[in-house]
Amino acid sequence: MIWWKLFWWMTWRGVVSGIGLGALYGTILALVIGAVFGAVFGGILGLVTGIINGIALMLLTRFRFNPPHNTPQFRRSASVLVALCTFIIGLPLMNQITAGTFAFVVPPLIIAAVVYGSIARRFPAFAVEVFVDKELAAVPVRRDDQFYR
Repeated sequence: MIWWKLFWWMTWRGVVSGIGLGALYGTILALVIGAVFGAVFGGILGLVTGIINGIALMLLTRFRFNPPHNTPQFRRSASVLVALCTFIIGLPLMNQITAGTFAFVVPPLIIAAVVYGSIARRFPAFAVEVFVDKELAAVPVRRDDQFYR
C-alpha cells in the first residue's frame, strides 16, 4: 500500500499540473480555443508522464533510498530522474500528438520538465511521512520521545 501511495502522489500531480499548465500555454497561443486544446493535450501529457514518473520515483525509493530520508541527494536524484523521464517519454508523445510542430513540442516539454522537477523535490518529504506513518522509516529516537509525539 505504501508503494501505491508513492506512485499515486506523482501521478495525480502530473495530471493536474498538465491540465493547468497546458491550458495556460494554450491561452497564450490562442485565447479560448487554445485553452481548451492546451488543457486536453496537457492532460494527456500529464497523465502519461505522471504515470511514468510515479513508477520511476517509486522504484528510486524502493531500490536506492529505502527507508527514505529527506536528504539533498534524494531530492536532487528525484528531480533529475523526473526531468529525464519527462523528456524521454514526452518527446515522442508530443511529436505524435502534434505532428512534430516545434512550438507545440519543445516549449511544453521544457515547461513540464521544470514543473515536474520542482514537484519531485517535495517527494522525499512525502515518502518519509508515509514510511513514518507505517513506522517503517529509520527515525532518530530521543530519550524524551513521548513528549514530542
